[in-house]
Amino acid sequence: MIATIQVPAVALRKLISDLRGGTATVIGLAFPALMLALGGTIDVGVAYTARADLQSAVDAAALAAASSGSTDFTELSALADQYFQANAPKQDNMIDVTGALSEHGSDLRYTASGQVKTAFLKLMGKAEIDLEVSAQANRETTGVEIVMVLDTTGSMGFGSSWPDAKAAMHEMLQSLDDLSSGDDFYATLVPMADRINVGTDNTAWMSVSPAPADWEGCFEPREQSYPGFPHALSDDPPSSEPFLPTAEGYHISGLADQSFFTCPAEILGPTDNIASIESAVDALSLNGTGRFDEGMAWAWRLLSPRWQNQWSVTDYPSEYGERRKVVVLITDKYTVAYDYEVGGADGQSFGWNQGSRRGFEHLVHACSQMKSEGIEIHAVYVNGNTHGVSYMQECATDAVHYHEVTNITTLQVTLGKIAGDLVRVWLTH
Repeated sequence: MIATIQVPAVALRKLISDLRGGTATVIGLAFPALMLALGGTIDVGVAYTARADLQSAVDAAALAAASSGSTDFTELSALADQYFQANAPKQDNMIDVTGALSEHGSDLRYTASGQVKTAFLKLMGKAEIDLEVSAQANRETTGVEIVMVLDTTGSMGFGSSWPDAKAAMHEMLQSLDDLSSGDDFYATLVPMADRINVGTDNTAWMSVSPAPADWEGCFEPREQSYPGFPHALSDDPPSSEPFLPTAEGYHISGLADQSFFTCPAEILGPTDNIASIESAVDALSLNGTGRFDEGMAWAWRLLSPRWQNQWSVTDYPSEYGERRKVVVLITDKYTVAYDYEVGGADGQSFGWNQGSRRGFEHLVHACSQMKSEGIEIHAVYVNGNTHGVSYMQECATDAVHYHEVTNITTLQVTLGKIAGDLVRVWLTH
């Protein structure tokens, strides 16, 4: 039999009242602590957001420095700081935000610190939450074949600043040398004037034998007819069609009879010895006018797999897709060559030393064929012949790869950007 206990109604009401009072007392005592804990959670959430913003700014700084073509640590630090300040969190509760770049082997690390002022935790004696984040950017230049076609004609003197132009080339080459790694980076310098000098060792490419006594290493343009382009140039190897020597009795036009006609300095490369190209730049002199489509055609042949093992490096050029293939064309577009060739008088000349419509169109045709194979083209237009601007823009891979240079300073910046474009960069935190 289960016993039952009878509790008077008055006593039960008193018990419930006492329990309510006790609970209220407990809650009242615990409420400040509960509110403080909730506030602390809010402070921590604010700090977490600030840390994410700080990390984004650090990432931007590290990537900017690593993507630069410069190898001067002072310049890299200034650039990184600029990007960090532009992206650093600007909240009123952020204090003592600082950042700095450091070198770790070939990598660059940007580290930043700061404090977030608290609203609730300061009641417990913690007025700030410390933050520190970093980002490390790996950078390297691998798997690249680059050909630099440099206009060395008389008009490219930048006034009296040709030595400064050489210095700008040196800076770019030094950047490439510092950033390149392994044996998978090859560079070639192609001095461009009325012809391209491939060197007197390449007699096997010639259609006549023996080589003429006055031959200096240049070949005549090997023109072929394409629809709409009767003087087109191609990447056909010499085994398909050999070349005429630039020598007495073999000239394709009367251009060779002009006093300014020039076979320029010899091609240097392909090579992974960047210092040798720097020496070649030092030795360059300015002579002649220029045939730009011929310069680009030889750049193409230096990159086309159809010319594999024709050059001094075994298994060079690589197959398309194995390495990045890049051409940098630097010219002011002044030329007299097209008054005599690529249509001559029928080529719609823009005037003396201004080139012609047909000549420039044939340059674009060569560029288009190269781009269809995946070759990247940087077109650097040095302040000069305005008739050539639109054609240089068409020659470039895209608007980002077209560069207008008005003075030595902008040339230095432009070449630095091109060097930076060859760098592969990724972040590790």
